[in-house]
Amino acid sequence: MQSTHSHAIPTHMKIRVSREAGRRERPTLKRQRGMTTLVVALVLLIALTILTFSVAKVSGLEQRIAANDVRTLAAHEAAQAGIEQAIAYLNANLPLIDSDAADGWRSGSRWARCTAAETALPCGDGQSNQYNHSDINDAWLRYTVPNQISLPGSPYITTVYYLTKNTPAAAAVVGAVDVQPQPRIIIIASATPNADPLAGSAVIQQITQYFSLVNMPPTTLSALGQIGLMGNIGVYGNPTPAASFYPPLQEGRPLSVWSASLVTVDGSAQTCLHGSDCGSGSTNGIPHKLTDKTTNGGDIADNHAGFPADPFQYIFGVPNAASASIKAQSTVLSSCSDLTSASSGLFWVTGDCSVVNNIGSATAPAIILVEGDFKMNSTHHLYGLVYSKGSGSVSLTGGPILWGGIIADHAISIGAGSYTMRYLDLSTIPGNNTGGFAKVPGGWLDTYKKPVS
Repeated sequence: MQSTHSHAIPTHMKIRVSREAGRRERPTLKRQRGMTTLVVALVLLIALTILTFSVAKVSGLEQRIAANDVRTLAAHEAAQAGIEQAIAYLNANLPLIDSDAADGWRSGSRWARCTAAETALPCGDGQSNQYNHSDINDAWLRYTVPNQISLPGSPYITTVYYLTKNTPAAAAVVGAVDVQPQPRIIIIASATPNADPLAGSAVIQQITQYFSLVNMPPTTLSALGQIGLMGNIGVYGNPTPAASFYPPLQEGRPLSVWSASLVTVDGSAQTCLHGSDCGSGSTNGIPHKLTDKTTNGGDIADNHAGFPADPFQYIFGVPNAASASIKAQSTVLSSCSDLTSASSGLFWVTGDCSVVNNIGSATAPAIILVEGDFKMNSTHHLYGLVYSKGSGSVSLTGGPILWGGIIADHAISIGAGSYTMRYLDLSTIPGNNTGGFAKVPGGWLDTYKKPVS
């Protein structure tokens, strides 16, 4: 009979087998953990490499963008320098610019009409025509000799072009090329690379307007609003006013005061015959003392229909709304303290103008535009024209003499004081009616071309 007893494994043998199995398993786990670590390290290394290349690419892109911005700005500045030099050239050659002689700028032979087929500067923007008109009598003209400017040390050559409108003066020249006097000129400056192939380029357009002292006030004292004269004053007017002032002027009388509104004379104020002592005598039957608070001497044109609605435009040829173009051509001051007898030309005073020196001379007067109050409070002499702009007051006292005139675009009342105003025809002084070119506010058009990257 077969035995059914089982053969049990002793306990100490089980423990030995378990330990040996554990020893065989440990190397396999270690190998697995090592592989995991290697994979993670490789992944991190790849990610770090990608990140490094990405940062380098972004950094390089930023450097190129920054370099492009610098080149574009440099091109813009080169083009702007061309604009400034062009305006300076125009103002330095005014007799030539405003001449229709053979060598003058207004000579038709120096200009050509922009046609629809012209897409290059200055008639086009490089792709399409910008300045063309089907009617030649209203066409744009380009100056046929552009200027090239090369700034020392600059990688750019700036080419300056000029455009203006065709304005035939009469039916006899319809269809002809004709440039108007005192023209508005568009200046286009193109800055292109010279030696640097990576340099940017830029095109700038600037509108300029020729201005001149179109009209001088026809008398010593003029205002758009009411004028009040008081104090111990003597006003010596224009002895030869235009025929259009007769009437209201009496025949042979000078024009002393001119206004679109009422003129009142009070106190000891009086108007006088030019060249007289303002006494009781007369010359050719005309009294030396003309108008005072009791006598109308026939030398005041008030409530005058012919007074200009825009005195600024009447004087400078530019509407008051565009007066910034005249300011751009003026010497801008905050006061009149620096003006002396050696001061002549055009001055724009942004504050009050208190005269503390003699200003100007009979042969070199000063044109002073005043935004604030105007005061002459001593025995100083001023030769020139004072334009009171806005709402500033006008005060003369202490014995000063103003040779020339005052014109205001508002009402003025000259209070009590002692002073003399004598008419001086500034338009007859050589060089005083020259004018010049100035930027038209808002007349910019910048066109940038990206540099090669």
